[in-house]
Amino acid sequence: MSKQTAIKLHVDVGPDHMIKLPDEVPVGPAEVIVLVEENGAATAQDPAGLIGLMADEPEVMDEMIGHIRSRRERWGRRPVG
Repeated sequence: MSKQTAIKLHVDVGPDHMIKLPDEVPVGPAEVIVLVEENGAATAQDPAGLIGLMADEPEVMDEMIGHIRSRRERWGRRPVG
């Protein structure tokens, strides 16, 4: 099992959806988990939540779903879909 480090950041997501990570975050592969407040703009725009926000970004959705499938396969679970 590899060692992992968690870094918790509080950010405001702007209209361009870009988030700059602090210089202390090392360069290399990382897993990003986004937690959105229930009363935040995401749920107000689309009750389906974050997946609904990506409806206009099919290549991003394909990449996310592919990542989830590969993770589940490595964990020995049934693939999604």
